[in-house]
Amino acid sequence: MIVCIAMIVCFTGCGKKNTTQYIRYEKLDDGTYCVKELTDAGKDASEITVPSEYEGIKVTAIGRGAFQDSHNLKTVYIADSVTSILENAFLHCSGLEHVNLSEDTIEVIGANAFEGTKWQSNILADKGVVIVGSIYVNGKQISGEYTIPDNVKIIAAEAFKDNKNITKIVIPEGVKTLGVYSFSSCENLESVDIPESLEKIGYGAFSYCSNLSIVIPKTVKNVDNDAFLDIKELEYQEG
Repeated sequence: MIVCIAMIVCFTGCGKKNTTQYIRYEKLDDGTYCVKELTDAGKDASEITVPSEYEGIKVTAIGRGAFQDSHNLKTVYIADSVTSILENAFLHCSGLEHVNLSEDTIEVIGANAFEGTKWQSNILADKGVVIVGSIYVNGKQISGEYTIPDNVKIIAAEAFKDNKNITKIVIPEGVKTLGVYSFSSCENLESVDIPESLEKIGYGAFSYCSNLSIVIPKTVKNVDNDAFLDIKELEYQEG
């Protein structure tokens, strides 16, 4: 039950309409640009391209809620310069059915980035989970005991949040990051196998998993606040 989005996208010289007039940008601390929001024209558009550059500077992110509630949007082309799609980026874009991106370059997908889109709903109906490249985006329909696929390196923010049907998770070697609230409020989750490859457990990752007993390997060095708030039992390996 895996879907990996591997789409080849062309952004220059391939006949796509220039849609940068639909987008407002803001400059990030590293000097690159982030998509901040849509213009009024952009909110009416059915197809938008997020380009690789704006004013000669690389575009690397789609910001929080940048396209949110754009109900007319049906297709988005995302340049492979974009590495981060932040929380709520396409939230409730109810008509969005086609998301064209390169799975090799995306490093961050925030919580609810594609929630309420046809794109995500269609994938869940077909495969049961959403995985983009090495990022596990949505596993809220999983039940019982479940092993994360071997190609996954990041479990995104809120990927399993509020899943009441999952009882055990096996996280394989190779996974490095658990996002914020990634397993929060999974009330029937009793056991999680944590690999030694894991480096970071995000804020509230297992919070309110009231039946969870978990052992954290000594190799895990970065655990954010409230990662284990109100769980049943927590043990850290010594060493």
